[in-house]
Amino acid sequence: MRIAVIFGTRPEAIKLAPVINELKKHHDVLVVSSGQHKELVRPVINFFGIFPNVELSGINKNRTLSELASFLIKELDTVFKKHLPELVVVQGDTMTAFVSSFVAFLNKIPVAHVEAGLRTYDKYSPFPEEMMRRMIGNLADIHFVPTEIDRENLLEEKVDPSRIFLVGNTVVDALKCSISTLSKEKVYSELSAFGIGENILENGKLVFITSHRRENIGKPLEEICDAVKDLAVKYPEITFIWSLHLNPDVRRTVKKVINGEIKNIHLIEPISYESTVYLIDRAFLVLTDSGGLQEECASLGKPVLILRKVTERSLVVSSGAGFLVGSDKERISYYFEKFLGDRDFYMKVSNRGKGLFGDGKSSKKIRMILETFFKYKETTDFSKKEERGLFIN
Repeated sequence: MRIAVIFGTRPEAIKLAPVINELKKHHDVLVVSSGQHKELVRPVINFFGIFPNVELSGINKNRTLSELASFLIKELDTVFKKHLPELVVVQGDTMTAFVSSFVAFLNKIPVAHVEAGLRTYDKYSPFPEEMMRRMIGNLADIHFVPTEIDRENLLEEKVDPSRIFLVGNTVVDALKCSISTLSKEKVYSELSAFGIGENILENGKLVFITSHRRENIGKPLEEICDAVKDLAVKYPEITFIWSLHLNPDVRRTVKKVINGEIKNIHLIEPISYESTVYLIDRAFLVLTDSGGLQEECASLGKPVLILRKVTERSLVVSSGAGFLVGSDKERISYYFEKFLGDRDFYMKVSNRGKGLFGDGKSSKKIRMILETFFKYKETTDFSKKEERGLFIN
């Protein structure tokens, strides 16, 4: 089979890397990088060895979402017409994933959606991701869902149940690969550039922070910064490491509120996936509005305070592995101090997330299902999955 696997952002690249490497063992894989977040994607490409056959270029850094969509429609249409893939694989909820699915549909190419079925049912939260994944759901031919909740979401939307496959989340595959090959020396070297020494990393109590959601930009992000500042002043023995997003509005706000006066807060540039995994694994607690980090924290047994009002990773919250705190200073402080002062509570929360997102074999399951799909691609009825070697678990 000739399969086009397309990514444009760092989370897409991370979660599709194990899929690409699994598919390459058996098939002709066309790896396409859309250039949506070119700077952040390159280290992931190098780490996992998923070097693109096609890299789109020419995206203006200051482009609007509409301009990005227009650019991708034209460029991806050219790619599909030139390389003629038999299947397009996309991941998640980005503009790259949506446009790839849309252009594949226009060219009558089947679409497989990895990490399907996630929903908040709030049109503007997260924006624009919620509507991206809903539209991909309408375009996709095969839906690979991470959890039972995601499968139920698609069933509620009348998606053909024979096209939905519960495979877990490929982020666990990526984590296992990263942890098995992680080089502490490289991590120490990278983080030392930001004044974070080996002694702090090995012996200190760490809090890892990220925030980039559009709905947090402005006053909510200022409130999050204020909460972090207050905690850092109150607990000078704890090191707070905040990985800044490249979005200039995010950077401006964080640097304005956290201006370097508090010595145990380190504002650092975006770091490699290897160092990110290390910091999550070493952290006492993670504060983030990232979707992927919620899954990674749960899988690594790290409590997470979710800096959002709603999350499509609802299993993290319903299982008690993480807590929605938004930008509420009181809630952030309450859970922070609860984790700090109640060891039993901390351990219970740490253990709740393990295994929520699968066993690290999602990529192999996806590959086997796709092979069976192509074996029976002339047949539209997939209801007799067992007879055709398809499986859900």
